[in-house]
Amino acid sequence: LYKDPEVTSLVVSMICAPRFINSPPLVALAIQCAANVATIAQRQVFVDIVGAALKRITFGKDSDDVANASAGQTLTTLAWNVASRKDVVEDFFCATLRSFVDSSVATAAAPKFKRRAVTPLSVYLPILHTLVLSEGYSIDKEATAEQISLWRNFWFHMVVRGYLTEKSYVAAYGKIYAALAAKSPILVHPSSVNYLETEIEYNSILQREYSDASLARLRQALAPIVSSQSQALLRNVSFPQAAFLLSVHNVEIARAAAGNCATVLRYFSNSAVTSSSLLPAIESIADLAIAAYVRETTSKRWSIEASLAGNSVRNDARAAAGLQLAADPTSLPAMAQVRELMVASCHHLVLVSKWAQRFVDKIMRTFPQALLDKSVICTLLELVQLVWKSCKAEQDDQFVPVYWFTSQSLGITLQLPDSIAYRKTLFARFAACAKRWLELVGKAAPMELETLLQVYLSTPCDDDLNYEPHIGHALALEVGNGIKYSMAPSVDSSTAVVALPPNSAPFAYRLGLRDYLRGFIGQGTDVQALKKFLSDIYQLAKESPGMPLPEGGPSMREVIDKMHHATHHLVAAPRVDRELARLLVWVPLTLFDEGLMRATSHMWTTLIVERADVEVLIMVELTIAWTWLIQQHQGLFSQRFEPKSPFAAKMSYTPSDKSARSRGYAVISRALAPHMLLIEFIMQRFDSVKHLPHSNFNVINAILRILQVTFDNLRRITTNALARGPLFMLVHLGFKLLKLGFETSPILETKLRDGLYKIAFRWFALPPRWSFSGSKATLAKEIQVLIDVRHTVKSDTPVLCIVPQQAGRWSVTTSAVPQVASSIASSPGTLGSNALPLTALNPTTATSPLQAPQILLAPPALLQQPNGHHHHHPHLPHPHLSQHLRGLNPLHRHKRHSSKAQAGAAEYSGATSVTSLSEDDNSSDMILNTPREQLKRRALRNQSLLLLLLENEICRMATWANPTDQKIGYFPDVSRFARNAEMTESGWQNLVIDAWVADPRLAVQLTQRFSHPAVRRELTSLICKFPGELVREPDALPLLIDQLRVSGSGQQPAVSQGHSSSVGRSVVRNGGGNGDSILGLTTAATAAGGMFNNLAAPLTFREQKFLLYWSAVPPITSTAYLASTHSRNPLALQYAMRALECFPVDVTFFYIPQLVQALRHDLSGYVERAIISSAKISQHFAHQIIWNMKANMFKDEDSLVADSLKPALDRVVEQIVDGLSGEDRVYYEKEFSFFGEVTGISGKLKP
Repeated sequence: LYKDPEVTSLVVSMICAPRFINSPPLVALAIQCAANVATIAQRQVFVDIVGAALKRITFGKDSDDVANASAGQTLTTLAWNVASRKDVVEDFFCATLRSFVDSSVATAAAPKFKRRAVTPLSVYLPILHTLVLSEGYSIDKEATAEQISLWRNFWFHMVVRGYLTEKSYVAAYGKIYAALAAKSPILVHPSSVNYLETEIEYNSILQREYSDASLARLRQALAPIVSSQSQALLRNVSFPQAAFLLSVHNVEIARAAAGNCATVLRYFSNSAVTSSSLLPAIESIADLAIAAYVRETTSKRWSIEASLAGNSVRNDARAAAGLQLAADPTSLPAMAQVRELMVASCHHLVLVSKWAQRFVDKIMRTFPQALLDKSVICTLLELVQLVWKSCKAEQDDQFVPVYWFTSQSLGITLQLPDSIAYRKTLFARFAACAKRWLELVGKAAPMELETLLQVYLSTPCDDDLNYEPHIGHALALEVGNGIKYSMAPSVDSSTAVVALPPNSAPFAYRLGLRDYLRGFIGQGTDVQALKKFLSDIYQLAKESPGMPLPEGGPSMREVIDKMHHATHHLVAAPRVDRELARLLVWVPLTLFDEGLMRATSHMWTTLIVERADVEVLIMVELTIAWTWLIQQHQGLFSQRFEPKSPFAAKMSYTPSDKSARSRGYAVISRALAPHMLLIEFIMQRFDSVKHLPHSNFNVINAILRILQVTFDNLRRITTNALARGPLFMLVHLGFKLLKLGFETSPILETKLRDGLYKIAFRWFALPPRWSFSGSKATLAKEIQVLIDVRHTVKSDTPVLCIVPQQAGRWSVTTSAVPQVASSIASSPGTLGSNALPLTALNPTTATSPLQAPQILLAPPALLQQPNGHHHHHPHLPHPHLSQHLRGLNPLHRHKRHSSKAQAGAAEYSGATSVTSLSEDDNSSDMILNTPREQLKRRALRNQSLLLLLLENEICRMATWANPTDQKIGYFPDVSRFARNAEMTESGWQNLVIDAWVADPRLAVQLTQRFSHPAVRRELTSLICKFPGELVREPDALPLLIDQLRVSGSGQQPAVSQGHSSSVGRSVVRNGGGNGDSILGLTTAATAAGGMFNNLAAPLTFREQKFLLYWSAVPPITSTAYLASTHSRNPLALQYAMRALECFPVDVTFFYIPQLVQALRHDLSGYVERAIISSAKISQHFAHQIIWNMKANMFKDEDSLVADSLKPALDRVVEQIVDGLSGEDRVYYEKEFSFFGEVTGISGKLKP
């Protein structure tokens, strides 16, 4: 029945008859029945139904709220039902918009917003919102003059009534406002010509709403919008003009925040706007729009839910974009916007072109990754070619000008004026912008840009058959040749004989290799033979990771060639061979060669760019391989290059062997360079996708896994000086990840931040390291890495998204946290967990020759140290002791402590401790139960401390590399960093306390970096109070030993006087505990005062007993203790002797003179016994010390005045000689009798 248009029309006329539609009991039923019929009615019938339903919505004294609400809900449902009918959506929308404006204008504004009140906003806005989101809505793209007028009246009314600024209305309808603004056309029609001001001056809506108070309010709202140059306009702007400008501002800002900043450029193509006095204000609005777009795009927080939602369609959308400009994947809105703006940059109107270029320039400076897409790169370079062809058209036919220029490959058509001067100016300006944009991208992601340029150069273009010059290709070659990689050798251009781009040869080689392999693979490839070759290499390399291939086998060049074949086969194959892709990951990581890793980084980038569906596999395999590298002690986790104290090694009088040092440097750099290249590749992947919420899940998840396993195995990281670069690259990567933020996951954010500080502080807890080599290029790279880390650390701001629960506490919505947290906690390959086999991703390859490396199941990393770094911010008071004391509990790391000390330290348990991303749920609960402000203060103190240490390290390295401050082209500028930090006395005290809270070893090393007396005093007081914290740190012993001398002399120790309260602010470090055990402020302050009141007292046995367990100092230090007043203290004497005996005789041999002089203070005979025992071990030592003793028996040259030490020396010599027997005794007698005769002759010849 309904399929008959005449019957349908008759039914509708009956339902809408006055007897039904005007009857209050039947009006709701009539509207509902009419809406049901409207879904299949023809256009005119549909319009009649909507019009009849809208007429029944009335507001005023006699309005029926129930009927209005029912009609609104029915029309909203109808809007959903006809969403796909393009023939009726626009009419439906215009009728509803017109009815809303008429009803709302006729209704007085409510004095106060009521959420449940039935108003025109509550009835009409849901209908309009549903319609603009429907598929059939297209008014925003092609709007008639009448439709634009309706939209303009709507926004005028919303602005004048204050609906867009009143907080209560924005809270209720803000999302609907944003959706309507995003789908609104510009508020000026092209047909307006020069009548814009006339149209808005006589607008009926504005005339009815005018008042002096309204004008003052609109002018006040305009003040922050217009620029300083437009202040004169603000004073003279009329009521209609102010309403128009505010309407444009609200619409365009909301549209830009929704991801569309290009629409505002249409105002500059309208002659009515460009000739109006409102143009400066429109330009100010355009500036605000692009700023809002950039801010919204770059400040999107990483959301687990959004990433998981967009993960399934991410790669397909990116791959489908291809080279088609028409393709507008919703998952990549930034790329679509940039393409649209680039086309607008070549507009035939100067104003549009300049503003479009300005927009793209701002996007590129803050978000250069928007250019990392094949369609965007091709669009940019093809536009350069089209504008160049427009200039060339002058030479073709000057009498028949050409206005349209088309790129057939991209489907782009440009319309340009016949002015050759404008075309040339446009070409010069746009070509310069294109080069600048490409160079900005090259700094952020050089490998991916190079791959994209190679893809563009290899793609056939329209002019290939005509053999005409192609400026787009020339620009691509120029930019590709000039790409600089951070790991590439630096070249000082001032000394170069020929000025050539640094990347010209590699770029040309890789471009030619790519084209050759594509042609070679097109003829067919034996995939099985290729996989067998790489699998054999993998099995061979797995047996001895990191070692060169054996002689007689394949060379490294053959391996790289085969991997290139495999890479381009994967790109060209219709389906991904997952086994071959895994081999491309594991072969270079098992060989771990620098050249192979450098080539592999380009291969992985090529795969990800041209075959995006492989990215997941590559990133997952990298997370597994990272753990495998830790297990195999490769690269950054190698223990072969641990530096030793020079005083603990065998000394000799021979000059340094520079060749041996160079060989050592080469070995260490070869071991660390592949790991540095791997970190650099991961950083570039992150930089490429960090602002793409739907594309960055795999990369961010992989980085989190890598950082987690690194936190768990922090003790395995080498402390060699050459590890500084890759170590701080990891820190830099982690802080860049923190800048994205973690919505709904403060646990991840807090643990990640604490783990990063833990890595950085571990480096500074070591004695200051100089460079291992004299390579200034290497030093320049390390300094630049430190500068980059400082920049990211300084810009780090804790987000810690909260949902208020109770005063002083905060919580979060953690529905999605377990998904990622659990996946991170069970990261494949984590030490102590089950490793994911390589074949797990592809069950069909279970019989593959490729097998997973044997990841040994080892216990967790060495003892994890709680991380509770707190550095005193200069403008913040130091937090209370109960919030900071982090377990200076001696039992936390040392078991030799009294129960009294244990009980005293346990009193201060309660601060949270986050050590890694994979801890148990208790640490997560502690974070959630910890006041948000306390976590922020802790982050601020860590930040201040790390910034100070980084500046000190930068200045030290710069002084080492460039002591005369010469200007070197490739050397970073460090003049802005202070070489000597300036702080008050209390500032230095707080610095030491915060360092001690982070790690007592870090506090000890502060004396090596900062020479202020307060540092030594504060550190001495802490060591004397908590010596058990540093029994494994020999560098801390001199500060404790010095107090023995003071104690023995009856003087007060040189500790900080009168500042026990400052020490008590933040000292004790707790190994565990939970947040609920935090003591009250008063209780903690009283307890702290009691602990530190006796700091000025002499050292007691409680402190001195730790000398029995302290790590050994070098022989030069222990002999100095033996030869001083410290030898009077029995514990110090026992320690010095034990430390001396920890080293072989070959090491102590160099310090024989000091040992002989130590006999002067040897009241207990310890030194004498040590000398005799050493002499029994080494005959060389025995002879040498006898000679030295004989030389020290007399004070004068004539051997007449005996030294007070002579009896002791005679006794020791006699015991040593008596201990000789057999051949040793014979050799001794011959040697000394010979030299005795020579000495006698010399004495007789002496005048």
